[in-house]
Amino acid sequence: MTGLFISVSAAVIPALFLMRLFWKNDRFPEPSRVVWNTFFLGIAIIPPIIIFAQFMAPLVAAQTDPWRAAVYEAFFQAALPEDLAKFLVLYFYCARRTHFNEPMDGIVYGAAASMGFAAMENVLYVLEGGLDVALMRAITAVPAHCANGIIMGYFIALFELSRRNRRGERIGWGETGYLVLALAVPMLAHTLYDFPLMLLDKDFDPSLHWVFVITFATLIIEVALAYWLFRKLHRLQHAKPIAGM
Repeated sequence: MTGLFISVSAAVIPALFLMRLFWKNDRFPEPSRVVWNTFFLGIAIIPPIIIFAQFMAPLVAAQTDPWRAAVYEAFFQAALPEDLAKFLVLYFYCARRTHFNEPMDGIVYGAAASMGFAAMENVLYVLEGGLDVALMRAITAVPAHCANGIIMGYFIALFELSRRNRRGERIGWGETGYLVLALAVPMLAHTLYDFPLMLLDKDFDPSLHWVFVITFATLIIEVALAYWLFRKLHRLQHAKPIAGM
């Protein structure tokens, strides 16, 4: 029982740590209730994601070429359902809150939704693979999910704030492009990250180990981009005077 507690804790703590890191570094923190609701919505989307992935399983199984099958699995059974579900949480719940009023809010809520999903996903993997899996995912999958959530939330915030500034006027292609990027960038990164893992699972050939370069390069790039966006918005926040001062 103690070992199980340690493993589950190791699965959840990294996700909670990253969520709190971005939340508490927001100069104008979001309401606790909304942030935690977003976190738990990230957990709640897991059953429909599993159902969608199972629905797409025959499409993946129909691919005879392992490379194509790996791409299909990475996109149709991972990137598409997972990132679309997070997008729906951010767009239809978070962006509709009155407190969602600056780009940093997209980053905070994007991290919260992704870390809710990652925490529960980690628990499921850890129950099967043990503590070693939790430790490995703490430095790979969890940061990848967090980075994608941050990037997605950033572009959703740009869209939502642009829409509000138009005050009922027609939304232009520029604003719509933010929504496209909110889905396209995380999905592309997610697919590239998962593809080597799916390929080696289907065709475990030692000569193919070089494809892991794609996974780690994707992880580094998406984490660097997410951190750059956060630092940029963090500096902009601190450049603003606080009302009343």
